[in-house]
Amino acid sequence: ETDGSIMSGRMFSRIKKAVGQAVSSVEEAVSSTEVDPAVGHTFEVEKYTVEVEKLLAQGGFANVYLARDQASEKRYALKKILVQINDKEEQRCTDMEIKIMRKFQKSPNIVTLFGATSHKNREGNFME
Repeated sequence: ETDGSIMSGRMFSRIKKAVGQAVSSVEEAVSSTEVDPAVGHTFEVEKYTVEVEKLLAQGGFANVYLARDQASEKRYALKKILVQINDKEEQRCTDMEIKIMRKFQKSPNIVTLFGATSHKNREGNFME
């Protein structure tokens, strides 16, 4: 029995086993997910041509991808906003977000916006 300040070998083994099982579960979940339809596609965003490499995050309003600029090979975040072009209120909110990002792009606390475009009923922001 320990005084609580030192972990027993048995307790360490249990924790190690639990962590290993958790990591295996996460790896299995990641490998079994479907590939996002945007992955592998190329998009024109203002003066950039970017290829989507992988989905980084998704939500109800937007998906964020890792994208590679074909000219410089530099990698960027591509935020694909899930807004229908014919919804005037959603379009207004998206336009306002782009306007605000352009206005504050010199701020060290806000990501740099390199471009924005509309594509097939979706909006795209190309960011650092």
